Amino acid sequence: MKRFFIVNLKDYYNHKMVYGQLPKENAEQEFGLDNTCILKSDVKLEEHDTLDDIEFRFSFGDFDNVVCDRQKIEVNDIATKLHLIGFSYWGDTTEYFKIVYEDLSEEIIWVPFVDWSHKSYNTLRNFGWNEKNISIARTVITSGAVINLAYFHHVTCEIAKRKIIKEIVLPNNIFTHIFASDLKKVLTNPKNLL
Repeated sequence: MKRFFIVNLKDYYNHKMVYGQLPKENAEQEFGLDNTCILKSDVKLEEHDTLDDIEFRFSFGDFDNVVCDRQKIEVNDIATKLHLIGFSYWGDTTEYFKIVYEDLSEEIIWVPFVDWSHKSYNTLRNFGWNEKNISIARTVITSGAVINLAYFHHVTCEIAKRKIIKEIVLPNNIFTHIFASDLKKVLTNPKNLL
């Protein structure tokens, strides 16, 4: 039996990108990314939404995304794939996630973060990301200082070991933003449920 389970990131959100209305520009307080944001009416995502046939959980409130800064996401379950919705800011990059298993062994997963301004799959090929499954999950328009199209990317990464994952350690790159995540779990025996 195969199933997915959502990794709730709400407790790890530390940045706001989606606003109900455009904040007034104030030299003392910057909003979004360099005074550029996405309006809730333009993001067109619900709290529980399905992208590429996978259910993700989004939260739009005080904070709505994780700026990666070595957070440790507790999992305590077995998974075969990691799915992320996000993007990078200030260019394409590849970062690593550390998977720490219950027995304290580790696995490194290389995760591409595509700049939110890119939709071209030629860009993906040029970075050698052909082996990663990357799709455009949502196209939105930005508001504020820059009005442009922005792309939320869905990245799928394989997890090699079939052991209980204690935690996933995010990379140390404040230009990488994660809005939602999901794990694909393969159960061979219902007793594997925790």
